[in-house]
Parts: sequence; C-alpha cells; structure tokens
Amino acid sequence: TNIENMKKVFDVNFFEYFQTTMAALPHLAQNGTYEQPSHIIAMSSLTGTCPIPQITIYGTTKHAIQGFFLNLAHELRISELYQNRVTATVTILGLIATESALNTIDKSLHFLAVDVHKTAQAIIAAGVYGQTRLFYPNFFAIIPPLYYIFSPLYELLARLTD
Repeated sequence: TNIENMKKVFDVNFFEYFQTTMAALPHLAQNGTYEQPSHIIAMSSLTGTCPIPQITIYGTTKHAIQGFFLNLAHELRISELYQNRVTATVTILGLIATESALNTIDKSLHFLAVDVHKTAQAIIAAGVYGQTRLFYPNFFAIIPPLYYIFSPLYELLARLTD
C-alpha cells in the first residue's frame, strides 16, 4: 500500500466523518434540548479494535473513527456549548448480512453475519439512549478484552514456531 492509496481510504473512511460531524455540530446543538438531545452516530468496525490481517489501512481508519467519536462524546458532555444537547455514539460492528459484505467473504463465514434490520434497531436505540459505544452483536464487547489479554501469548507462540 502506498501513501496515496492510504490517503484515499482515510479521506473516505475518516475525514468525511470528521468534516460532516464538525459541520453538523452547530446545527445539532441549536436543535437539541436537554429533554431531547440531537445525536451523532458513527459506524465503525471490530477491525478498528482488534486487527485483522490483510486489511490494515481499513482497520486503521476504523480505529481513528472510534478514537475521534469516543473523545468527542466526552467533550460533548463537558462542553458548555453542547452539554446535554448533543450526544455521540460510535458503533463497533461485526459482519452485517448485507449483499456487498456477504459477497466479499467466504461462504463458510456467512453464519457469522447478523441481520441488517436488527443491527439498525440496535444502532438507533444506542443513539436514542445516549450510549457512547455500541458493540453489535452485543457479545462482540468481550472480544477486545480477550484480544488484549491473549495477543501477547499468540505473538509469543508465533515467534517460537518460526
């Protein structure tokens, strides 16, 4: 991967989110209230939390989205300008059963794909309830801690077998 390709992927997968969010914030703050805040919901991927081989740049952009929106959610809570009027949610999704997703993976992995409609409902609920982070499907929330606990062991075993 050269730097130009990396910039293109970052432009689409991260900077578009950033620019759209920054442009929308003043309007969202103007229309949000304490009783009914406005919401920003960003889509990310488990690959932004736990690396998967062969998609390094994609995973890096998803990691950037998670970092930006988790920090933004905190800033929105403490900022006088936005406090309680705008919330941010970052969704960390697994494999969703869309046609394009299913066409890009081996058929033997299709059983891992979750329903599009249930995913959409979970995303909307996370925004409505002001949830900062949503792992979907929910059991994916256990994967990052397991990754951080066991990845050093995996790396050690990989080095020992070389």
